[in-house]
Formats: sequence, C-alpha cells, structure tokens
Amino acid sequence: MKKFIAWLKNPQSDIFLFAVLLILINLVASKSFFRVDLTSSKSFTLSKSSKEIVSTLEEPLSIKVFFSSNLPPQFAIVDTYVRDLLVEYEEAGDKNLTVEYFDLKSDASEYNDENYQIAHDYGLHEFQTRELKNNEVSYKNIFMGLVFTYADQIEILDGINSTSGLEYKITTAISKIIYNTNALAGLDGKIKLTLYKSDSLNAFRIANLSNVENAVSEAFNKINTKYNGRLEFEKVNADTKQAEDASRDYGVQELSWKDKDGEKVSGAFGLVLSYGDKVFTVPVRIQNMIFQWAVLGLESIEENINQGILNLVSKTSSIAYSTGHGEHDSSDNEEGAGNFAAMLGDVYSLEDLNLAENDIPANVTNLIINGAKGEFTDAELYKIDQFVLSGGNLIIFTDSYDIVMPQTKYQQPQFMKINNGLEKLLTNYGVTTGENYVFDKECYSTDDDQYGKVNLYYIPVLKKESLNQDHAITNNLNYVFFINASAIDTTAAENDENVKVTVLAKSSTKAWESTDPSEILNLRMIFPPEDDKLSQKNLAVLLEGKFKSAFDKNPSESEENSENTQNDFTVKNHIAESTQSGKVLVIPTSLITTSQIISSPNSNTPVALFLRNAVDYMNGNEDFCLMRTKALSMNELEESSLLAERIAEWFNKLGLAVLVAVAGILVLLARKNKKDRIRQFYNPEDPRQISKEEQK
Repeated sequence: MKKFIAWLKNPQSDIFLFAVLLILINLVASKSFFRVDLTSSKSFTLSKSSKEIVSTLEEPLSIKVFFSSNLPPQFAIVDTYVRDLLVEYEEAGDKNLTVEYFDLKSDASEYNDENYQIAHDYGLHEFQTRELKNNEVSYKNIFMGLVFTYADQIEILDGINSTSGLEYKITTAISKIIYNTNALAGLDGKIKLTLYKSDSLNAFRIANLSNVENAVSEAFNKINTKYNGRLEFEKVNADTKQAEDASRDYGVQELSWKDKDGEKVSGAFGLVLSYGDKVFTVPVRIQNMIFQWAVLGLESIEENINQGILNLVSKTSSIAYSTGHGEHDSSDNEEGAGNFAAMLGDVYSLEDLNLAENDIPANVTNLIINGAKGEFTDAELYKIDQFVLSGGNLIIFTDSYDIVMPQTKYQQPQFMKINNGLEKLLTNYGVTTGENYVFDKECYSTDDDQYGKVNLYYIPVLKKESLNQDHAITNNLNYVFFINASAIDTTAAENDENVKVTVLAKSSTKAWESTDPSEILNLRMIFPPEDDKLSQKNLAVLLEGKFKSAFDKNPSESEENSENTQNDFTVKNHIAESTQSGKVLVIPTSLITTSQIISSPNSNTPVALFLRNAVDYMNGNEDFCLMRTKALSMNELEESSLLAERIAEWFNKLGLAVLVAVAGILVLLARKNKKDRIRQFYNPEDPRQISKEEQK
C-alpha cells in the first residue's frame, strides 16, 4: 500500500492519472450534458408551451423520423436541425416520449428495403430534388417526414424541407394528436360546473324549470365519465346578494320579483364552467315566450357543456367569420380571403356567420370581421357587443374607402366612404379610425421603365423599430407592410383604467395622412409635407380588459318582452359591463388578408406571420407566435444609412491594410524600446549606445 501511495506521489503517475480522469469525465458527460442557445430568437430551444405539452403526456408518444441519407446540402441542414430539436423534445418528455430514426437510402434502386415500406405504409411520400455535383445536375427522390403515434392516433408531417416554423408544426401536431385522444390530458386540477338556480323560482310557472337539475346532472355524469372524473359539480341556491354577484362576475341571468310582503327580491339562473381564472357561461336561460316564461337550451345542454370545457382549456378550433356585409369571401382564393382562411386551416376553421340571421355560437371565442362594407344593424352590433363583454375576442379589419373599379379603361376608380356602423362599438371601446390613408416616406418602392424609382407612399413599410418587440404578435418580426391603412387614435382607451392598450405597429416618424385618397392613382404628383408636419401614426392596436356596453338595453327587445307584469317577474339579460376580460384587435386595412398580399396558403411572408400570430394570440395560443417566428431566415441585417455603407465599404478596401501596417509599426517600435531598456539596464556604458548629450 505504501508503495502504491508513493507511486501516486511520483510524477511518473501523472500521465496515467490524467488518462483515468479523462475517461471518468467522458463517462459523466455521456450521461449528463447541457446546451447553450446563443441565437437571439432562441431557435434551438423549446418554448414553454412545447415543454408543457410533452411533459404532461399520460401515455407513450413515439416520434418516428424518416429522412433519406446523403441529402443535398440545402436539406442536410434541415436534417441536423430536426435531430437537435427532437433531442430537446425527448429531454422535456422524459420517459413518455421516444424518438426512433429510420434510415432511408437516397438511391432509388435501394427503395425496396423495409424502412421504405414502413414510410409508405404511414402515408409518407418522397419528393424529387435537384443536386449539382461534379459539374453535373442529378435528380433524386428523398424522404423528409415525421410520424407521431399516441394511443391509437397517428399524425404525420411530410415534406419537411425548411427549418422555418418547424417547432410550431411539431408542437401543433403533438397537441392535435393528444387532444384527439383526451382533451383534458395533463390538466392540473378539476373543472367546476356550477348551476345557479334560486329555489324561489319554483313558485312561478316556468316551463321546463323542473327538468333543469335532472338534465344538467345527466349531462354532467356522461361528460365526467368521458373525461375520467376530471369535473366536479355544485348547485347554488342564489339569494339576492349571490344573484347580483353571479350576474356581475359570470353573466348569468339575474331575475327579480316581489315577495308576499311586496318587497323586491332577486334570484339567479345560469350554468357556469370555471377552471382557474377562466370562466365559460353555458347558454341556458329563461326567456319570455309571449304566453309564458320557459327555460331554453336544455336540448343541447350536453353539447354546450362539452364545448365550454374545450374553450376553457384552449382547445377551440372554430372561428366565426362575419358575412352579409360585403366582407372578403373566405372561400375565394382569387380575390378574396381564401388563402388567409386556408393558411389558418392547420389549427383553426373559419365558420361563416351571418349575424342578421344567427347568434354567435357557444363554441366560438373569436369573431373576425374582415373588410365589411355594408352597414351593421343595431341588433347585429348588440350581438357583437355582448359577445365581447362576455369574454369573447374580436378582430376587426376595417377600411376607410371602398375602391370601386371602373367598367371601362377611360374612367377612374371611385373612392366610396365606408360607413359600416362598427365605429359605434370602437368609439365606445375607446378607439377611432381616421378617414384618410396614411402615407409614409418609409414605404415600398418599385422601378418603372419610364420614371425610374417610384415610391408607393400608401404602402408603409413598418420596420423593427416600428413594431412592438415586447409583444408576442410582433416579437421577432423585422418588418411588415400595410396597404391603404388609416391611422388609429387610442386616446380615450388609454384613459380607461380597465383597458390595457397595446400599439402593435406604427408608421415611421416620416408619415402623414393624405387629404385625398385618390392621390394613390398618380403617385408622381405626391409631394411629402415639410418635416415638421410629419409624425408617427398608430396602425395596429390591441385592447385587452373589461369594457362597457355601447347599448343601454337590447335594441330588439321591447319592454313587454322583458317584463311579465302579471307576476311582477323580470329577467335581466343585458350585460352592461364586461363579466370576463375580452380582447379587441383593430387593424385599419383588410387588403393584407386578400390574395393580393397572401399569395398562397403556405405563405411565410412577414405579413402572413403577423396575421397568423394575431389569430393565435386572440385564441389564447400565445406561445405559438414565438415558435413560428423562430425561423433563422428572419434574422435579417438592419438597414444602414448611406454614410455608414460608404464607411464600411472603404474600411473593407483600405482599413484592414492600414490597421495591419499601423500594428506592424507599433510592434517594431515596441521591440526597439524593449531592446533599449534592456541595454540601459544591463550595460549603460555600451560604446555602441549614443547618449542624448552626445547626440546634441
């Protein structure tokens, strides 16, 4: 033992001990490692939403990777990115997520192997790509796809030829497959169903009232069994105070009548789902049916409760799309918003809604009004208003003018002022849109064969400094552009303490409002104002919070329909103030949703990303916004001034050479001074050294 200790102390053992140390370090590192993502948009790091989804898996999820070997260089980087990203998913998913790689030969003659057959059975397709090698162009068929299997569900991602938005695609695929298996997977806590029903109501002859508790209990038991006991139920016999609170907080009906002593008392009737701070009011209500009061909504109670649960856990996929007022057609890919609707199709579906004929469905939490030209009636506006006050989210793409194209080439287009009535709601919520187009010196330009560069002042280019980099919708976007947009005034909303105002996009500081919209027909005759008359304009505004109604009562409901004078029985249906926080997004141009800007459903232009982010945020999928804009292609160079460009140009030409020469001279001088100091220190009398006195 002493000899061994002595050997360890001997320098001869250092090499051996160092080798052992390296082996141990490698063994530890193989089991435990870390990665550092230095990209500004964290392109190689999973977002919080992705980690939460895979960390709450209740069953094993398998990701099968089918990528051909020997991919061309432009696709090899995608393969590397996919492998790195899946390592992050595997770490977050722990034991319930596995990744399996299937090698596929790039040579068509070897396509009959077993892995090719497996890929084919899953429904993956190879696509043809061109490769330049040894001065020859060759074509090969390759696979680039992922297959997700969870329980008995299968989801595929095929043709992955870009890293752009890849995490978003993978996470949405995983989310979809989990949702199809169990919508409440990974839920922390239970969803509560509360029936507010004052027992005093039994004294009145209200049709179907006696069936309410049985109908609700039966629907609850079926749904609770479906979701493995993740729900709980409570019945509240609301007194006057509870009725007032429930009406204010949840939007349930508040009913009032006189007791036997002639005193006015209140009760409540309604069905509420709650989870955390989220609330959904199930559409069941008491309504005057002319000859008697009746409970409506029991026939679809199970369906509505189930849809409310999905709304609470952000699993909604249906978006109401307003029609009947000249809005852009969501099915028209040529001139309408067909590409915009198709672009959202991987997560959402746009359901046409004519507010003149139908109410806003219970399964909808988001309403889009896109380019309405016709006027909304007060009854339609009231439906929108009550929807927002109940916690609904509203996106409005509005225009100041309808450009009517001429029938002959000798006529000029006509600019018709749009009065669709939406200003009644917007003004009440605290925002107003201008009547003129915003022109901007920082704009899109084109080259004309006759006139050279032509500035399209009516298409402002909103650069990074004009976009709110602190908000999920516009974070990571370097630029977007609007067309025929008007300015937005948010002064009134900013003075409302219950509303949070976020300006998402502004023009540059070199913008102004046109005095005549027809100026866009002759751009060469537009002369920007003096600099002191230029200013920054708001072009996209988000309002979040609680709003006050734009109406005192339902405009389509008379006093006779809302009060039963025989029994002194009154039902309060009108919501005067928000029961839940809502969102209103105002974008003063609808042209950015048309095929003129969104050229295909797969568009990845900055404007398309902006629109997708906006819809995701309004539907509660905020993390999707950050995932989508992680694309490395978005990290573009910032535009510099002409002076900075010239300085950089000459520095590259001469600056480096001058720096090297100066550095060489400084090194020579430093060496000479060092030699002189050494000589003076060791041999100051050296005859080869000429003193300063001798020099004089």
